[in-house]
Amino acid sequence: MNDRKNIVLLTNKIERPGFCHLSEQRDTYVLVIFQTPVLFSYDNKKYFPIPADSLIIYRPTTIQCYKSEGEILQNSFIYLEEDESYFQQFNIPLDVVINLKKDRVEELVFELDRISYIVNTPYAKSLEDKVSEYINDFFALLSKYIDESNLQINGPSILSSLLIIRGLMFEEPEKYTVRRMAYEVGFTETYFGIKYKEAFDITPNQDRKIQLIKKIKKYLKETDYTLDMIAELCLIKSTAHLINMFKSVEHITPYQYKKSLKNL
Repeated sequence: MNDRKNIVLLTNKIERPGFCHLSEQRDTYVLVIFQTPVLFSYDNKKYFPIPADSLIIYRPTTIQCYKSEGEILQNSFIYLEEDESYFQQFNIPLDVVINLKKDRVEELVFELDRISYIVNTPYAKSLEDKVSEYINDFFALLSKYIDESNLQINGPSILSSLLIIRGLMFEEPEKYTVRRMAYEVGFTETYFGIKYKEAFDITPNQDRKIQLIKKIKKYLKETDYTLDMIAELCLIKSTAHLINMFKSVEHITPYQYKKSLKNL
């Protein structure tokens, strides 16, 4: 890190609603910190929701694609002309989404703000020789926070695996039972449930039930299918079970929900 003349760094950038970033590749490593929730994709085909206070370091050849999930997308980023050994010395995984505690991310963004001031402010030119030192300090701090993160204890790919399997479940909750999700990420059901709750603050059973109810409501709204037919399509063992599950989430029966649609 001897030459920092071409560094690009920007903190707390606000993107508009509906913003979508797609970049085939860059010739630099890119660190992006997502300070608000974001829809993220590894292949520009399937987008998965990831929580605020997440980050990723892209390799130069990695496709970068993400979208704003809410009204805005707030992020910070830095482009670095480096080789992979630089990140290896800090034991920082690449091309992996990492979620940290909010206060940790706030501290990281604060450190980036300091470096950004030096890089982008003419009055701070006298501090330019400190940039490399500050960037080293930043990545050392990031490495420390990754190490202390519960999701990183068992490997950097856990959160990414959970995000991917959750996205698949959101699309087809009838097929992705908790047992299947646990099997596909290589965990026991108990361990999967623990890590899932740590990542998303909801159990996989509760999360899947909510997605099933969304699919049932879609059928009730857009089709004339009977509850028996909907139960079969959603792989629910009985109509009675469907009704009870619906009431536990919506606090009304499917019949009452269907009736309320006619009154709109």
